[in-house]
Amino acid sequence: MDELFEILTLVQTHKIQKVPIILVGKDYWSVFNTFIKEELLSRATIDEEDQALYTITDDEEAIVEMIRQAPIRNGIRFDKKVESELTTFTDKKCVPCEGGTVPLTAEDAGSMLKTIDHDWQLSTDIKSISKTFEFENFETTIEAVNDIGSIAEEEGHHPDLNIHDYKKLTITLSTHAIGGLSQNDFILAAKIEEALKQSKDIA
Repeated sequence: MDELFEILTLVQTHKIQKVPIILVGKDYWSVFNTFIKEELLSRATIDEEDQALYTITDDEEAIVEMIRQAPIRNGIRFDKKVESELTTFTDKKCVPCEGGTVPLTAEDAGSMLKTIDHDWQLSTDIKSISKTFEFENFETTIEAVNDIGSIAEEEGHHPDLNIHDYKKLTITLSTHAIGGLSQNDFILAAKIEEALKQSKDIA
């Protein structure tokens, strides 16, 4: 009940995007439904439309269809190999790159690019990678900037951030000290992906 009411409240207050909340077993959940209607709704602690936040059903086909119709969120593709490699990057720490460090070759950069979300783009000069995220509004965009800032400060490796159209955020990563890409850029990209894919405010 604690977890259920937590996610219902997060959806109700728009702290996270709407997700299918499916309560399987009409007999089991009927008492819960009665409580919602007779106690919460009757006391005006919720609105009538809040009852639509969850579905009580025994219909397996309906359950599958509700999940199928749920919007796909920004995140990594479901690919065991990619997921495993991305996890490896998120487990690593950025290391200082001195002027003598050699930038990644196009082949190495392309190989590392495959380990992070496919929407990241490699620049034609092989000096940077970038990706644009779209959020629900300006406030959530700024929250994402702050989250990324915290990650960057912890890693000591900093992205270029550009807010445009008030809710779009373009992140560009490059190792400026060597004038090209290093593994640090992909480590930071993976950590940003991990943080933002958990964000409930991505449009």
